[in-house]
Amino acid sequence: MVAPLSAQDTIPQPPDPSTWKVYTGRGEASSLDALIDAAGAVEVVFLGETHDDRVGHGLELEIFRRLANRDAGDVGDARARPESSPAIILSFEMFERDIQYVLDEYLDGIITDTQFRRSARPWSSYETDYRPVLEDAKARGLPVVAANAPRRYVNLVSRDGPAALKRLSETALGFLPPQPYAGPSPAYRAELEEVFSGHGAAGADSGASANGFYSQSLWDAAMAWSVALSLMRWPDATVVHLVGSFHVRNGTGIPEQLERYRPGTRRLIVVIEPVADPGTFTDDVRGAGDFVILTDESLSRSSQAPGS
Repeated sequence: MVAPLSAQDTIPQPPDPSTWKVYTGRGEASSLDALIDAAGAVEVVFLGETHDDRVGHGLELEIFRRLANRDAGDVGDARARPESSPAIILSFEMFERDIQYVLDEYLDGIITDTQFRRSARPWSSYETDYRPVLEDAKARGLPVVAANAPRRYVNLVSRDGPAALKRLSETALGFLPPQPYAGPSPAYRAELEEVFSGHGAAGADSGASANGFYSQSLWDAAMAWSVALSLMRWPDATVVHLVGSFHVRNGTGIPEQLERYRPGTRRLIVVIEPVADPGTFTDDVRGAGDFVILTDESLSRSSQAPGS
């Protein structure tokens, strides 16, 4: 049985400032304070991570805490809200939509941590990377969203294409975005082609590659739909969505899908990127997000997360 987090465990310190540096998307030196201020004007904060980045995970927790503290009034409430509306909604790529009821049972204290882990299919890095922020949200009584499409349906699209989803039951389709969902934009497709070619995938005109584009877009559409539904339910809250940076980098992927479901949604993209020298901003990350946080890649470790 896994022991619950202790009081000390739930308040880890943010990463050493020498291991990361904040920039604007244009490459100007910035700060977490400026990032939090900018988040006060948006409805969604995308925290785009590299899954094996230890420093990045610590920063995600720190950013989430600062946002939650701000909206709780600890450092000045940016917006008036109805008392029934949560200030912050925590949303995860790392949990799939069909386990939302399990997640809710855990948040409500109905099931134990052990039962939650057995049923929720958490990533193998959950304990170190995602449990601290989930427990922080739980302690504050904030909603947590399992945002991703079930992997079995993404794999179905990868094998047989998006038309294969027509074979699913109404129950299964309820875990997916409205059908038919949009494929990748030209800009996103170009990014995907570069990634697929780097992994030895088939050419862009092959059926396998086309299915790959649509399986990736199913992830993006499902997460965008989950964010949109959260804002429909709690229009006065801010959604903080934890996700692999490729899904939001350059404003493609999820942000494009979200614009289809909820046009005009105000969002802030934060890309957290491990690099050899966080003190040097390079052109390959310019414009990747509204803010770019560079972290010390020597402190990363081999990822145990599923591919995404």
